[in-house]
Amino acid sequence: MLLRMVGVSVCSAACPCSGLRLELAKEAEGTASEEAGDGEVGAALADHMAGPANLLLRPKDELTIYREDELRDVPTVKVVGEVRKPGVYELSPGMKIRDLLYEAGGLNEEAYQGLAELARTEVIDGAKTRHSYIDVDLRAALKGSDLHDRVLERNDQLFVRRVPGWHLPWVVNVKGRVRLPGPYTIHAGERLDSLLRRCGGVLPDAYLPGIVFVRQSVKDLQQTRLDESRKRISQDVARLQLVSTSLEGDKKFAGAASLASLQRVLSETENQQAQGRVVLHLRSLEHLARSATDLELEDKDEVTIPKRPSSVNVLGQVYAPTAVLYDPALTVRDYLQRAGGPTEGADEDRVMVVKVDGSVLTDDGIRNSGKARLFPLLPVASGGLMAAHLEPGDTVYVPEKFLVITKMQYAKDITQIISNAAVAIGTLALLATR
Repeated sequence: MLLRMVGVSVCSAACPCSGLRLELAKEAEGTASEEAGDGEVGAALADHMAGPANLLLRPKDELTIYREDELRDVPTVKVVGEVRKPGVYELSPGMKIRDLLYEAGGLNEEAYQGLAELARTEVIDGAKTRHSYIDVDLRAALKGSDLHDRVLERNDQLFVRRVPGWHLPWVVNVKGRVRLPGPYTIHAGERLDSLLRRCGGVLPDAYLPGIVFVRQSVKDLQQTRLDESRKRISQDVARLQLVSTSLEGDKKFAGAASLASLQRVLSETENQQAQGRVVLHLRSLEHLARSATDLELEDKDEVTIPKRPSSVNVLGQVYAPTAVLYDPALTVRDYLQRAGGPTEGADEDRVMVVKVDGSVLTDDGIRNSGKARLFPLLPVASGGLMAAHLEPGDTVYVPEKFLVITKMQYAKDITQIISNAAVAIGTLALLATR
């Protein structure tokens, strides 16, 4: 069984069927059918006698009629950038830049009309390609200037840029103990000192050391790191599941315990979000200007000035998580004791303090600090983190103990997740001060 394709040419312009093409697939037994003819679709419709233009149809024949523009290579041009409808458009005879912009819905408000670029690709003598880049003054082109409102050619691309520095208003939200809290528009280069003065300064009970400064770009970066940590822990869980099947006795029990710990981390942090808090060391507004703390503001920054706290929070794996009245004579160890001390499931080696400014202190961090390198015996003599004195609004956080029996590198990932949780808890406790 053979399939034969019979074509009929396009109608004349005067015919109602102009622009249509007929394609007939005839099915014949044994050899190809010789029933073929050349003619117009209009002629086939006008021939009522089954003549050469009006082929005789048989069962299982297929008839397809196409539009003319579906069968020819339609020339196109393209516009990208600051127009309302960027995209590819059919090139009509004599079409100019102004016509293309009209087809694209016109320019956006932020379009830079002083200079656009027309990129042209041509084949020269069928042997090489020539690329041309033509500067276009859109204002002149829209006024019909022959120099700039050029006639377009096949495959031309027009690039419309954005006005330099254009953006919607940048907004920073100020909350807490300031005289005029609320959203504030900012300009490029404006700094924290200017913002705090614009909102009328702070109230008498404001606590500047506890300023909470949240930046969206920092939050996005921290969230990426948290997601990566969770992904690595997920991979380690899968690896540990394979390893634990080959262990025996005590090792098998320890492996199952470690696996359960890691799975619990994944479960408890499934919806954990990064804070995006930037640590600022701010004591007074008088010394803020031109200091390292006087940050240049960005869109979507959030600034919260808390009320002066009167306690230190002790949270996590302690018997009585609570807020302990601040006493400058008390140390971290003293505050832990007032909260009942660490529980059996607490990881006492990784106790951390979230300072009121958002920074995190650990025993390892204190012992490895620059001061420790200059005076190696100082941390030992001072007692490390447990002997440290705190400030109002600080939070002592005791994490849960996680078993680690292999050499897999998930310890730092767990620390990353726990630290983020501790900062979130410490910030929440600070802002909840009444």
